[in-house]
Amino acid sequence: MGPHPRGRREFAVPSRLHQGSFYVLPQSPQLAKQLLMVGGMDRYYQIARCMRDEDLRADRQFEFTQLDMEASFVNQADVLAFVSEAVLDAAEAATGERPGLSSR
Repeated sequence: MGPHPRGRREFAVPSRLHQGSFYVLPQSPQLAKQLLMVGGMDRYYQIARCMRDEDLRADRQFEFTQLDMEASFVNQADVLAFVSEAVLDAAEAATGERPGLSSR
C-alpha cells in the first residue's frame, strides 16, 4: 500500500487463519492524541476490542480488551494512580460494584 492522501499509511496484512483474507492496520491516531495534549487535555483513554489472528494456545485468549492511554507531564506514580482509577471505574460500570469496596 502506498501513502494516503492525508499523509497516513495503511497496511494490508494477510490473515494466517483465513487464507485469501486480509485485514488493514491503519496508522495509530498518535497525532490526534498529541494535539489533545497540546490543547490542554491532560489525558486520553481509548478502550478497544482486539482479536488475535494466530493459532490458539492455552495461555492466550482469542479476544481481549485493551486500554490505550496518552498523558502529558506525568511520572510513574501519576500513571499508576490514574490507570488504577480507570480500571476500577470500568469494573464498576460493568458490574455495578467497585472492586475492593464490597461489604463482606
